[in-house]
Amino acid sequence: MTYEFLMSGWATGYSYGCDLVDYSSSPMALRMLRVCWLYYFSKFIELLDTVFFVLRKKNGQVTFLHVFHHSIMPWTWWFGVKFAAGGLGTFHGMINAIVHVIMYTYYALSSLGPSFHKYLWWKKHMTSIQLYVVVVPILLVGEE
Repeated sequence: MTYEFLMSGWATGYSYGCDLVDYSSSPMALRMLRVCWLYYFSKFIELLDTVFFVLRKKNGQVTFLHVFHHSIMPWTWWFGVKFAAGGLGTFHGMINAIVHVIMYTYYALSSLGPSFHKYLWWKKHMTSIQLYVVVVPILLVGEE
């Protein structure tokens, strides 16, 4: 999804300013629409991940921010894909997808065993990255 967000706008023509949604049937607009729908469906998979944490009583992995984020994302992205699948509104989806690449890279390396743990020095920075992606946009909106 990160690649598709980049190739359907963010690395190929979006200005990082206030880009409007392209409602045309151009190949790039349809590509962005497809990745937005894929991203939307992925939010339900992540919500199920949270449900499984709760059902398995893995409460150490379930924080208020985790539950709030995974509960609100499917509903906010429904609005996004229904009315505004493209333009500036997709930026946070792309950033969220990048954070997930970082997280799943960490999980993949950690699953390879103790010999790979020396490469996981950046674990302490993952939470900071996640919070930065959630909190900074909220603060920026508050400044307007």
